[in-house]
Amino acid sequence: MLRGVFILLLGVICLGGNAQERMNAVLIVLDDMNDYIGVMGGHPQAKTPNIDQLANEGVFFSNAHANAPICAPSRASFLSGLYPSTTGNFGFAHIADNEVLSNSKFIMEYAAENGYETYSTGKIFHRSGDDPSKVKGEKQDQGPYAWDGTNPIPHPSVPEPFRNVGLLNGSFAPLSDVPPGGWRNDYNGSTPFRYVSSSDRDKMCDEISADFVMQWIEQHETLKAQGNDKPFFMAYGGMKPHTPHVVPQRFFDMYPLDKVMIPEILKNDLKDTYGQHFSIGGFNDFDSLLVSYATAEEGLRRYVQSKLACITFADSLVGVVHNAIKNSSFADNTVIILCGDNGFHMGEKCRLAKNTLWEESTRIPFMVKAPGFSASEGAIVSHPVGLIDIYPTFKDLCAWTGETQKNAQGAELDGHSLRAFLENPNTASWEGPEVALESVVNPASSEIAKQNYAVRSKDYRYILYPSGDEELYDLSVDKNEWNNVIFDETYAAIAQELREQLKALVPEVSFEKTSSIAYLFYDDFESYKEGDDLLTEGYKQKNGEATTTTLRLEDDNQYALNVSVNGSVISMRRNMKGLTPDKLYFFEASTRAETTVTAGSWEALTPNTITGHKCADWQTFSVPLKPNKDSWAKGEAMNLFIASAQNKPLAVDSFSFYAADLKITAQGFNENELIAGNDYQFEAIATPAREACIWSVIEGSGSATINTNGLLNAISEGSVQVVTTMENYPSVNCTTDVFIWDEAVTSILTISDIKEALMVDVPTQLTATLNPEVDIPVLWSVDDESKAIISQTTGLLIPIDYGTITITASLYKHQDVFTTVQLDINENTSVEDLKASYFKIYPNPSNGTFYIDGDGIEPCYKVYDSMGRLIKDTKGPLLNLQGYTKGIYYLVIDKDNVEKIVLK
Repeated sequence: MLRGVFILLLGVICLGGNAQERMNAVLIVLDDMNDYIGVMGGHPQAKTPNIDQLANEGVFFSNAHANAPICAPSRASFLSGLYPSTTGNFGFAHIADNEVLSNSKFIMEYAAENGYETYSTGKIFHRSGDDPSKVKGEKQDQGPYAWDGTNPIPHPSVPEPFRNVGLLNGSFAPLSDVPPGGWRNDYNGSTPFRYVSSSDRDKMCDEISADFVMQWIEQHETLKAQGNDKPFFMAYGGMKPHTPHVVPQRFFDMYPLDKVMIPEILKNDLKDTYGQHFSIGGFNDFDSLLVSYATAEEGLRRYVQSKLACITFADSLVGVVHNAIKNSSFADNTVIILCGDNGFHMGEKCRLAKNTLWEESTRIPFMVKAPGFSASEGAIVSHPVGLIDIYPTFKDLCAWTGETQKNAQGAELDGHSLRAFLENPNTASWEGPEVALESVVNPASSEIAKQNYAVRSKDYRYILYPSGDEELYDLSVDKNEWNNVIFDETYAAIAQELREQLKALVPEVSFEKTSSIAYLFYDDFESYKEGDDLLTEGYKQKNGEATTTTLRLEDDNQYALNVSVNGSVISMRRNMKGLTPDKLYFFEASTRAETTVTAGSWEALTPNTITGHKCADWQTFSVPLKPNKDSWAKGEAMNLFIASAQNKPLAVDSFSFYAADLKITAQGFNENELIAGNDYQFEAIATPAREACIWSVIEGSGSATINTNGLLNAISEGSVQVVTTMENYPSVNCTTDVFIWDEAVTSILTISDIKEALMVDVPTQLTATLNPEVDIPVLWSVDDESKAIISQTTGLLIPIDYGTITITASLYKHQDVFTTVQLDINENTSVEDLKASYFKIYPNPSNGTFYIDGDGIEPCYKVYDSMGRLIKDTKGPLLNLQGYTKGIYYLVIDKDNVEKIVLK
């Protein structure tokens, strides 16, 4: 969608000395302006001197966010001063059709009622017809567009498939790169755009809009000299940096292609998110860009270059508007607010778009310059605020009076004046909320409660989806939002606090789990003949009765699966071209019907028997499907009735018992390393009921005894194993490794096997040697866990961000035996392998069991927790993490592939 830049010049009443002076006001809104601005630090190469200067002359809000991060609902929200959750306007519906909006006064209407002349130019509202400003300047135009003689097209220099993304988002080029058919204005190409040279060409929409602002300022200078001047409200809406990324060549020249830095992108970043709730287009656009050029890196560099060029172009016109005010007699009685309407992903989260609830989509530039607050000039406010606060800030600073509602069907302003921060940037007395509220439409429902919501506090972002799924990010240590910590119990209190903050702002929300995502697997898609079996595996919720499964041939290489669950349709599609027989392929989809599956555990879809593996709330199942014809034609379908689950024994690993999911966990001590001669009490927890447990010790290099109550006596140095067995289920057991140490040592410790250069996401195995050799563990640590994690016991180092780290190896319980080494981690700018892993892991997140599909390769892998500690070293397609702490884990598969998984 489009982002606009607009400048509102609002009349204000300010008190200066003993005189009252009516103040003007200016609002500048930039379309799709993300944080690629010098003062925001979103891109280190961004050149925005005019925006930075405005921030330096006013107060800059560094933690400001769009309340609806896409153009139409964002603009309707902050121009009315009402949250989408107040109006129900989350999308692109006409404002006139919305009861609350049509009965509330937009900011320019309210200014006019207070005696102001109102002006607007460029893109203010998403639809120009919604704008009630008295005087209009340049109309909206995102062009010029390339012309093929008949229609506007994406610029021909952009290769396929990215060019196929579309006329807006699939096009970028310097204005001097005139296409064969020339340039055209307007989305329908109604008028030609003349280009002869950089100095002999038509002006672009934003340039014309800036001219209008200068003309209006000059007109008011004349009126003021005649004694007829009224305060004015002017809105400048810049079209750039919205796509298409077409601006004069000189702005591209400021960013040499070979020097352009691309964003930090984490492979498989979406695996611990619920991003399927957001529009899929931005993810597809990113995939298309990566394969459109010789290398994925080249595609990203070209796209980032074009975005930066458009941002600097937009900045130059901010300078024109700002200077027109500064050089006039209105310099000391005009309030200026600059903002963007939404952010934009530039590859982060594998997306080229806005309209998500992650930081790159919601964070926007926001600054206020107002007379009378010189002591705060250049201040930076980190308290979260939103675009919703623009209207009440102007109302307060300009001393506008009267109701902002037309009648009882309208609504009072939701935002709060930012005056308190202008008076004291560090104030704790602001009357607004502690979080910024954000929302993204759920196209399956118009209900307020069933939209996607987020709140952003000073350090955290919490996201709630209509399914009840959640995400939580700690931006104080994870600025990229790479780690969803919602399942990390150490963040439980923070998550609950943010839930309460969201509930206070949107009382309708519900935290009930109503997910209706279904996971299904199929094999052997390439050919069918009568009598062949089709293996089907998957899950459904217990209280959602699956009645019919349909496998339909929609074209020569694609099948679609429909599952009816309580009247809701779950539709799954996948292109079957090129798949290999006898392999499992993964489908995932969610219902788009009004009827949703309510909360509940999951069960197998079973025709007659249950065979498979049960873990926590999940079961797999297998169903043989036999096509009843020699061949299928396009559009024909095969149906299978699926009956209810049956109460029969389940096969769990190598054990057999009934549906009660039995497991046992032993409670040990600090790193399970004990001191010889001491006693330690071990406990065991068996679920679902506390069963009697039998304790035993398997001696290794050390010695210990344990009694029937789990009291262990550590006797001599070395390793032992403590074994706990469930009395009534002897096959259910738990083994805990224990190390006992005794003597002090004086050895020289050396770190070896250091690579010359470390790369982000590339694991490195470090080793340490002792001279003389002593049988005591070496413990590893790293000084900055935001840049790398290291296994405390194995020394496997996983770099996660570029920079410099210090690694320490120390002898356990011997603080005087240690050594350190400093290493540099290089930024891995290549994105060639973003999608290249042989291994697919599903479901992820999971309640306990992960399936690892190695495309015929049996995977060998190690599992590390978020602190880098090794917790499993195993192989095979099934990874069971039942009983482990909820949170983030890392799989190092076959030494080269690092995958992030989430246990929920």
